[in-house]
Amino acid sequence: MSVEDVLRMVRKLSDKHVLKGMPEQYVSDFAKSAVNVYSPRKIATILQHKFHIPNDRNYTEDAYLQSASELSVSNYVKGKPVSDFEIDKKVNESNQKDVDVHYRIGSTTVCLEVKCPVEEEQAPFPENITVQTAGRMPGHRHAVQNLRNALSSGSTINFLEGRNRDLRLKDALVGAHEKFRSSPGLDDLNVLFVACGDFYKMSEWHGYLLGQGGLFTANPFHPPETFRNVDCVILSNLKYRHNVAFDFPAWSLDDVFMVSLQNPHRRKNVFDQTVTEGLSIFKQYGKEFFANRIVRPGAEEIQDTIAPQTKVTWFVDRHLDAEEKKRFFPVYPAQGTSPAQ
Repeated sequence: MSVEDVLRMVRKLSDKHVLKGMPEQYVSDFAKSAVNVYSPRKIATILQHKFHIPNDRNYTEDAYLQSASELSVSNYVKGKPVSDFEIDKKVNESNQKDVDVHYRIGSTTVCLEVKCPVEEEQAPFPENITVQTAGRMPGHRHAVQNLRNALSSGSTINFLEGRNRDLRLKDALVGAHEKFRSSPGLDDLNVLFVACGDFYKMSEWHGYLLGQGGLFTANPFHPPETFRNVDCVILSNLKYRHNVAFDFPAWSLDDVFMVSLQNPHRRKNVFDQTVTEGLSIFKQYGKEFFANRIVRPGAEEIQDTIAPQTKVTWFVDRHLDAEEKKRFFPVYPAQGTSPAQ
């Protein structure tokens, strides 16, 4: 199947499919990426299964964004100096599910799982303000309701309760753990790649890892042994590239903002050298992210609580220069909707 064959199939889709409303360059890059990554023998089946092409009767945008994220990561990795590249590879003898991307660089073998979790949009501001807790806390529903009642008194603004999505991240970690090898070796690296929205959304996911009761804290709300084989997580704004900044390159990771975080509960037989080598193909800000003090001055008494929920936002604001901000977040403010919405 050629690039033109894929484009011909896209042109026949119904208007409900997001690819029918996307810019010409975005669609062209999609077709090139699909032909580059998927084998000629399987591409027709994969396009139907993952992207609902040509039959889009069961198309949903959330499923599309998941598949688009997987393809973007795969297309990027395949273009790097790696060996043993393979997609949808089964590596766990006790689990029939496969990992999204498998590759080898140097002496390190990397298994990478891609997740693009659902992120509900908040109600329009300033008519509405969403209230939610910074991390897990006892009796949070009662506390949020009391705060909403206090704020709503005498106000025309509608104060809404925000939704905590940390269970989705827990499911992504546990699911990836179950797909990876049950007994990874010294030269194995297991990575969960999370495709997030803009830097505000990335801050929320960061908070679910390192905020109060977070999954990467000393007292996580879920047993850490259930995701110990996930060595590190890469938070990215890849979803933003597909549903907001779609007028700019989206089918690779060259212009995607990424931050890596190592799992403090990971298995003991993984070394820093393995992590460094395995992630060396990604241009991410892990080292700078943890080396900089990026909290807002003048409110030190609350920074320990809210910093995890705001750290990515402040890092983008304070650490990235104007050129980097424009490159990673070309549509600014980094909020918007896709043509299908």
